[in-house]
Amino acid sequence: MTKPEVVFRLESVTKEFGGFRGLLGLNRSAGVRALDDVNLELRRGEVLGLVGESGSGKTTLGRILVGSERATSGQVWFEGTHAEALRGRALRNFRKSVQMVFQNPFTSLNPRRTVRDVLHSGFAARGLPPGAARAAAMAELLPKVGLSEAMLDRYPHEFSGGQRQRIVLARALTVEPSVLVADEPVSALDVSIQAQILNLFLSLRRDLKLSIVMITHDLRVANFLSDRIAVLYRGRLVEIGTREQIMEHSRHPYTRMLLSAAPTGDPDAPHHRPWLAGDATPAGPMSGGCVFHDRCWLRKIVKDPDRCATVQPPLTGLEEEHMAACHFAEQTPAAAEVSLVPGEASA
Repeated sequence: MTKPEVVFRLESVTKEFGGFRGLLGLNRSAGVRALDDVNLELRRGEVLGLVGESGSGKTTLGRILVGSERATSGQVWFEGTHAEALRGRALRNFRKSVQMVFQNPFTSLNPRRTVRDVLHSGFAARGLPPGAARAAAMAELLPKVGLSEAMLDRYPHEFSGGQRQRIVLARALTVEPSVLVADEPVSALDVSIQAQILNLFLSLRRDLKLSIVMITHDLRVANFLSDRIAVLYRGRLVEIGTREQIMEHSRHPYTRMLLSAAPTGDPDAPHHRPWLAGDATPAGPMSGGCVFHDRCWLRKIVKDPDRCATVQPPLTGLEEEHMAACHFAEQTPAAAEVSLVPGEASA
């Protein structure tokens, strides 16, 4: 089988905030590194989950994809073209092709504009003339996101959180994008509404042939939606694979920690995955070594080797589609073979 076409390709992308570069590039002061040497692909028609704790760099990566942030170094390619080289019509087409859905639907909409006004702006950006053509496009779009024409002249404050997120999705779809970058799109919603919005994403992906980047801290969301899952920790890509590989056969100790922390829905179910060992607060900026070594439970099992703290592990292939950045990924015990509590390790 041939692999699907690559829509986005990130090559060695690094992003720093707050750095300072002196005259002629001298006396440079490093800032906070939000992303560090990230290599990643988004394929045509897939849902790629980006998973990690707050501060892992997920949102920064999403903003780089849509062009609202520029990488400090590295390259971003969109459909074979360097994204930062886009100008004029090509740049306008890119901005229509790649749309972002933000976390909070309560702040994503202008409270002074009706739903009709919001959608008209999107159709105008697409170049659709006002009148019958725009009305027909609006009537066709609304049912796709679970809205009705009776809602067009209402204001955002008249809607629930789930309905507002549907309006945000409708606004994004008015310009006929090929890629949606969704930044925690259900985290601000009630649990009862989350499943409806996630199912809506799946139906839009199927009906409109969308590629979706789903940014989330919740592995249950990634498991429900994603074809592949990429795990970020402190700006570095530490594991990537298919949904099944990450959820059932993860090899990086940080991914295992996230899985063990995810609620199962059964309060009596025993945990057979390793819990966090040590301090849950990440240390300061790393000078070298594995970014996870100061929190790593696996490091205890393999007798605390020095290279975890001194040598940065590369992202290494384990099997087709599956890669992990860990010196001991091949030695990671199966989930059932490990039982750890904070501060305790056993082989």
